[in-house]
Amino acid sequence: MPSPITPFAHPRSWMYRAFCFMLGFANSRSDIEHNKNMRKAYRKMVEVAAKNGWGDYRAAPTFQDDVMNAYSFNNHILRRFIEQLKDAIDPNGIIAPGRGAIWPKNVREGGKK
Repeated sequence: MPSPITPFAHPRSWMYRAFCFMLGFANSRSDIEHNKNMRKAYRKMVEVAAKNGWGDYRAAPTFQDDVMNAYSFNNHILRRFIEQLKDAIDPNGIIAPGRGAIWPKNVREGGKK
């Protein structure tokens, strides 16, 4: 089996104030335990990055809740602001529920995710 995490880092000319670190996680079509370990490693990476003040630029839908939880400044002000916009624009929560870790009001307040 290939190495579980293969780092590749380089500066990006269009992101002159950022350093992007790209990771490729090796997924398996048959080894469920391996995939569980990769998810656990990714979640740990998000946690460590947040402790260092780093953010995840793009996360797969599976990890968007984890990444949004990392942006915790001012009691999650970013999330609360985006949720307020979501509720105003889409009060029934039918447009992309949960995308970007922004859930409709009826789900946030005790519903199922």
